[in-house]
Amino acid sequence: MKKKMNENFNEKHLLMKSDVQLLIGAVLLGLLGDQFFYERNLGLSVPLFIIAFYSLYFGIINRTINVKSKTVPFLLVAIFLLALSFFIRSSSVLWLFDFMLLPFLIVLHTLLAEHQVAPTAPKILFDLLFGFLYRPFAFCLLPFQMVGKLLKRKSHMRSDSVFIKILIGIGLTVPLLLVIIPLLASADQIFNRLLGQIPQVFNSFNLGSVIGQTIFTTILAVCSFSYLWTLLHPQQWFWTVLNEKTGAVPNDTLDSVIVLTILAVINMIYLIFTAIQFSYLFGKLPQGYTYAGYARHGFFELVAVTLINLTLLLSLFYFDKQRRSAVAWLESLLIGCTLIMLVSAFTRMAVYEQMYGYTRLRLVTHAFMLFLAFLLLFTLYRIWQPRVRIVRFFLLAALTFIVAINYVNIDYWIAKNNIDRYQRTGKIDCNYLVSLSDDAVPQLVRLIGTGNGPVRQTIARDLAIRERTLERRTQWQSFNLSDYQSLRLLEHYRLQQ
Repeated sequence: MKKKMNENFNEKHLLMKSDVQLLIGAVLLGLLGDQFFYERNLGLSVPLFIIAFYSLYFGIINRTINVKSKTVPFLLVAIFLLALSFFIRSSSVLWLFDFMLLPFLIVLHTLLAEHQVAPTAPKILFDLLFGFLYRPFAFCLLPFQMVGKLLKRKSHMRSDSVFIKILIGIGLTVPLLLVIIPLLASADQIFNRLLGQIPQVFNSFNLGSVIGQTIFTTILAVCSFSYLWTLLHPQQWFWTVLNEKTGAVPNDTLDSVIVLTILAVINMIYLIFTAIQFSYLFGKLPQGYTYAGYARHGFFELVAVTLINLTLLLSLFYFDKQRRSAVAWLESLLIGCTLIMLVSAFTRMAVYEQMYGYTRLRLVTHAFMLFLAFLLLFTLYRIWQPRVRIVRFFLLAALTFIVAINYVNIDYWIAKNNIDRYQRTGKIDCNYLVSLSDDAVPQLVRLIGTGNGPVRQTIARDLAIRERTLERRTQWQSFNLSDYQSLRLLEHYRLQQ
């Protein structure tokens, strides 16, 4: 009975006329901000946007200007004058300062105007930071819950309708796909060509720009709504943070149908992509493609997709409290596809290194892929053993990985692999080799006896300089074991004679 009363209060509260007006205004403000600021230089757009923001503020939240207080009108005038300076002046230094100052002034002005800030100096700073860093993000999910309630009312469907849940799942998946699909297309030429066969209607716009604009507009609209909503409901928003019975914050549980929809849609995309990996990267490439060219791109994009998938799985662990078997199987399929992508990325990087040599970034990327594969396998274990504390394990594993990277002696292995490749192919980048640290010296000395004339001379000259530099380091406070071992080795070759 109590739960039913809360649900009725939720719907009534979320569909108040002022809240709906605020939601519409925030969406329009986000669209306006996209037209004013996305990939555009600042100028007249700044004062126009400030006018739009305050039109929304005075139109819905505070319909009067407090003339009794001298501070509030003064702040409002200062805000408009600073915004107007973007139209009048062109000093980039002042622009940067003003652009960072304006949001703080707006927060301070609106909090003072709504009497939601403490009058004492220490507290006002706390309220200002709280208003700037917390209020815009505290109710980011509330607009989506309101839209769901409105759709439910218009369609006369129950909130537990399977169709509604599937639509919600698809709606939540679309932003992910707008990020994942371009990454996969950039990672794989054949997958990109497959996308190119989709009707030309999708080629009439720049997908990357659409993704950026959508994200920018959504963030601006949602954060504006969240902040202004806390001003509109001064008595309710703070207690909502402590107690969800007010209904202002959606329940932190996703329905299994929504979760299944998200996983099913994403897995369909990944199954197509992994099929291409099996067919071409691990098999025979189509005519016109070479393995070196095919593997040249994609490893960083696939690593990014892996990180997105791990984040998605961790989010589902938190929001999906029901943990049904079908969800577990789809999550396992997602991990399987992700592991295949990692193997593909690892193979691409290996082929690329064979063609173009080894660097710190490439070797660390190799290690990071192995680390991600380890995390994915543990995540697979966590799917079927829900009591495992995965976040703590991830933190410990990340710390172990960072410590291990510091002791692996990366420069030594880079030099070794590049010299081994030189002995096989005759190709080497001496300029990169001499940029390595003294950890690489035990391998660099190999080129003194085996390199050709120019290579031998370049390496010998660099090692002689290193030896003189190391000999000047005589202070015991600067003693380093790697430097000491390198100096002893270089003295044996007598390169300065």
